[in-house]
Amino acid sequence: MGADQDAIEVGTSLGVQANRSMSYSRDAAGPAMAATSAMVERLRTARATGAPAADLGYTAEEREASAGQDPHHPTTERARRGR
Repeated sequence: MGADQDAIEVGTSLGVQANRSMSYSRDAAGPAMAATSAMVERLRTARATGAPAADLGYTAEEREASAGQDPHHPTTERARRGR
């Protein structure tokens, strides 16, 4: 996670899967933290039930909510492109 930066680009350069990285706007820290909590819960549930977890990550809706009010924020741009 990274506020006001392209956390997906930075994360992938560090070996973090793009679907588990998320940029967020500083005015949307609350939704970003809620999205992270929800994503971690999905991962924990999948692992506890033996379901595959490799493809689990942030949803497009979570990314959109975390973009805040800035229409040019990296999160908003990626959500529009379906990434």
